[in-house]
Amino acid sequence: ITTQITLLFGVLMFVICTGLGICAYLNSSNALKASIDENLLEIAEADAKVIAEKVNAQLNALQALAETPWIKSSELTLNEKAAFLQAEVQRNGHINMFIGDLNGNCVDTNGVSMNLQERDYFQKALSGEPNVSDPIISKLDQSMVIIFAVPIKENGTVTGVLVAIQDGICLSEYTHEMEFNQREIFM
Repeated sequence: ITTQITLLFGVLMFVICTGLGICAYLNSSNALKASIDENLLEIAEADAKVIAEKVNAQLNALQALAETPWIKSSELTLNEKAAFLQAEVQRNGHINMFIGDLNGNCVDTNGVSMNLQERDYFQKALSGEPNVSDPIISKLDQSMVIIFAVPIKENGTVTGVLVAIQDGICLSEYTHEMEFNQREIFM
């Protein structure tokens, strides 16, 4: 009888310990998952802020350029202004830059004329709102590009639009940079 009672208590203790172990494992697993989800959400929000800051830095640089006297000048033609922008294209790593009037007539840094009046980014800039397009496919070479557009203002009135085109890969570079930095954090 003692052996049976001891064996029964041993089995009972084993079952209780196993049950408690499983409960502890499940609770800690759920707590860890919740913590990871919360941390990933915080990291995603921080990464979104970094990308927004980089985009805002590009817009701010373009707005500063739009405020220069030679861009705002009504005495220079669009072609002359576009010629001044060639150095800016190389300095900031843009693919191309355009300067346009209120009717959508634009000239790029290569001297090519076009009309961008129907483009959303152009319309937003004409309404006084600096903006960035979603990544779009370029009609010229089928590459993915991002377009930054800012209004050119004189005395608070929009007189034209300044547009810069960047390679769409820049967003991938931003996210790749963040991925590399996060690996350093978790290692």
